[in-house]
This record gives sequence, structure tokens and C-alpha cells, in this order.
Amino acid sequence: MAIRPAYPDAATLSRRWKEGVQQAGDKWVEGIQNPRADAKTEAIKANATYKAQVTKSIAEDRWVKGVQASDQNEAIATAVAVGASGYTAGALARGAKHERVMNKVAPLMASAVSAVRNMPAVTDADREARAVAMIRAGRDVGKKLKGG
Repeated sequence: MAIRPAYPDAATLSRRWKEGVQQAGDKWVEGIQNPRADAKTEAIKANATYKAQVTKSIAEDRWVKGVQASDQNEAIATAVAVGASGYTAGALARGAKHERVMNKVAPLMASAVSAVRNMPAVTDADREARAVAMIRAGRDVGKKLKGG
């Protein structure tokens, strides 16, 4: 009788993970459709924890450490494996969300563009002022949409 190791090797862990993923798709959809709690409410309740953890992460340079540990070739290989059809399907599945957001963005940006176009554009300084005004207006639109 073979004695299995106290902890599986990497190949065994990966094989089991793949098997689990292949069997869990329907459970994942069911879970998404039947949440245990309201995600927005829970996220708002966790705001102080989020801020504390982000502050700690910044202090510990965790972001840069994560970037250093990443493998660009692995990310590229994953994207290639998903393929163009996977990208397209994922993006198009968010069509209603995109339209909902654009219904908010379009009038705000139209107003910003109109205001900038009404600024003088005779001199280099005028045109630079228009460029800066457009950058600031775009930021302000983003802040309005994010509640900032």
C-alpha cells in the first residue's frame, strides 16, 4: 500500500483544481443567482476595513511586490488560450451595463466638450487652456460617476 504525502505535490493540486473548476460551473451560476447577502451593502459595511487594508498594503509595498512576482508570458498565454471569442463573449455579455453607464457619461461629456469648444482657441495659450480644461472636465465626469 502506497502512503500518500502529507500534502499533495503541485501536479496533483493542479489536476484537482482543474477537475473542480470543470465540475463547478453550474454551482457558480447558481450561487451568483442566489447570493447569501447583498454585495453592495456588504461592501459599504466593509469600507473602513478596505481603507485600513489598502493603507497597510501601500505601506508594505505589496502592489509592487505583486507586479514583480507576475509573469507576463503567463498572462499572454492565458489571453491566447481564452482567445478572441472568449474576449468578445465576455465583453458583449456586459452590453446592458455598458449602455447604462454610457447613458450617464454621454450627456456629461457632451456638456464638457461644448464648454471647452466655447473657449477661445486663437493663441497657443488658448489651445493649451482648452486641453487642460478638457482633461479636468473628463476627470470631473469620472468623479461624478464614481460618487467622488
